[in-house]
Amino acid sequence: MSSRCQEAVEASLLLSYEALKCACSVCADDARGSNAVLTDKGLARLQEAWPTHLASVRRHIFDHLEGIDLAKLATAFNEIASDA
Repeated sequence: MSSRCQEAVEASLLLSYEALKCACSVCADDARGSNAVLTDKGLARLQEAWPTHLASVRRHIFDHLEGIDLAKLATAFNEIASDA
C-alpha cells in the first residue's frame, strides 16, 4: 500500500510510481519498492521552477564563495562523499 505522501504526489499528477523492474533474487521476491517517474506535467513544473531555484542557489550559496577556489572545493566535497 502506498503512503499518504505518495498518494498526494500522484494526485498532483507530477509523478507516477511504477513497480521496480529488477531481476535480482532479492528484488524478485520483494514487491514493496517502486520507481518515481516524472510525468510530462511534472517536467513542465520542473522547467518552470528551475530559473527561480537556480537564482536562489546562486544568491544563497555561490555569491558567498567569491575568492574561493571552486575546483579545490569540489575536490574536497568529492573526497568527503567518497568517504561516506
